[in-house]
Parts: sequence; structure tokens; C-alpha cells
Amino acid sequence: MPNPAIRNLIREDKVHQIYSQMQVGQDKFGMQTMNQCLFSLYKRRIISVDDALGRSPEPDELKQMISAGAMQNVQRRS
Repeated sequence: MPNPAIRNLIREDKVHQIYSQMQVGQDKFGMQTMNQCLFSLYKRRIISVDDALGRSPEPDELKQMISAGAMQNVQRRS
């Protein structure tokens, strides 16, 4: 969903910055990247980690998200 920031990036031919805008615009604008969606599905146990990584456009980023999520779970249990 294009918001003013996304529209501006398109106008200024800075489409390479759209991905980062989508990452930070999740809460306010309901945007999410493919990895954020895959991580959510994995976290809710709808898909396996192998399925998530196999469909990710950026598997290394997704691995970091999964690792960070695992660390948060460990910290909550302590």
C-alpha cells in the first residue's frame, strides 16, 4: 500500500529504499516484507523453518529474524 513516503521514493527514483520503508512501516501502515510474513507464519507454527527459508527472497535476513525471535523467547522464560 503506497503511503506518502513510498510515493516520494518512487517519484525520486529511489525504489531501492522501498524495502526498508516497508520494514519500518509495518505497525503504522500495515506493510510487511515477505520475510516478515514468513517469520510470522513460522512463529505461529503454520509453516516449518525449512519452508520459510526455502521461499524467502533473503534467507540470511530471515535466519537473523528467527534467531532474534528465539533469543527473545529465552529471555522471557528467564
